[in-house]
Amino acid sequence: MQFLAELWIPILVSSGLCFLWASLMWVLLPFHRSEWKRLPTESDVLEAMRKSLPPPGLYSFPYARGGERDRADVRVALEKGPIGFVAITRPGRVNMARMMAQSVTYYAVVSTITAYLAWHAGLKLGAPYLAVFRIVGTASTMGYVLGSVPESIWFGRPWRSWALQFWDGLGFGLLTAGTFGWLWPQ
Repeated sequence: MQFLAELWIPILVSSGLCFLWASLMWVLLPFHRSEWKRLPTESDVLEAMRKSLPPPGLYSFPYARGGERDRADVRVALEKGPIGFVAITRPGRVNMARMMAQSVTYYAVVSTITAYLAWHAGLKLGAPYLAVFRIVGTASTMGYVLGSVPESIWFGRPWRSWALQFWDGLGFGLLTAGTFGWLWPQ
């Protein structure tokens, strides 16, 4: 755990900078606004769902597991469409403070794992800026960018949406790399 004793400052600073980058990308800049669309029949869909409010969880429709896809009714439903995946959360006001805290925690976890990797890859006290930048940048960018690829492969998240997230993740990775390179202990 020596890496934590030596690298806690770049871990915390990079986490804060990643939070600021995310705020800039999601709140001030228009890139992510085009990702989300309103269903044309939103009020009808919401009313139908309220009749039998599902508990929070992940849902797919039409629902079919394994061999069920071969049933005639499921094949018709799949061909007819729509096909979708929905995440249902608890009713009520969105708790932004909680989600922001979870985001900062996520950035801190990625930075901590990256610090562990960099330290055990042989970057010790006084490592040169570019060596730190290269290892930390590669590891943290991988952590931020590649984890969401399966959402596009398996769950229909548009690749354009993933591409926007790629730019977020690249920014997170470069900020993390720059912060670690700048604050790497001597």
